[in-house]
Amino acid sequence: MNILKTPTFWFSLWGAITGTIAILFTWSSHRKDKANLKLDASLNMARDKVDDPLQWRLEINFRNAGRRPCYIDRVALEFPPAKSLKFGDLDLNVSGPIRMTIFNSKEHGLISLNENQKHSITSIVSEAILQMLVHQLKEQATLLVYDSLGHEFTCKFNLPSKEHISLETKEQ
Repeated sequence: MNILKTPTFWFSLWGAITGTIAILFTWSSHRKDKANLKLDASLNMARDKVDDPLQWRLEINFRNAGRRPCYIDRVALEFPPAKSLKFGDLDLNVSGPIRMTIFNSKEHGLISLNENQKHSITSIVSEAILQMLVHQLKEQATLLVYDSLGHEFTCKFNLPSKEHISLETKEQ
């Protein structure tokens, strides 16, 4: 008896094809079904009131573009490695990238973002630190955001130029 003429063969072939297609659809849905943070960061001069002095403010915007809720645990800035840094009279030897923590859930609590929900953090950056970073490091920083599961989301943004910082400081 020829196996190609039996209905059992055709049913098993049909089951194998439809089962494979079902697995591919499930796998595709599983890949989309996760948290996906979209980040945007900018560093600008601003003031709270008209009489207040201008201050450098780092504004970080988050948006969860994924289907699952995301809980932000930690936010940090990372600057490219430098051989040495001068901060006043202090000379520091640096072997790797410099990280500054901006937000920590242990101090402020977790930030919860549901699907398509937005949140922003504003942090004041002291002029002395900004001067040191811009004059001695490259002009680009990386924003690192960690969720409660330990996933890392990154966003690169430009620091203001040395001339821009000097002009803004003189205008005050």
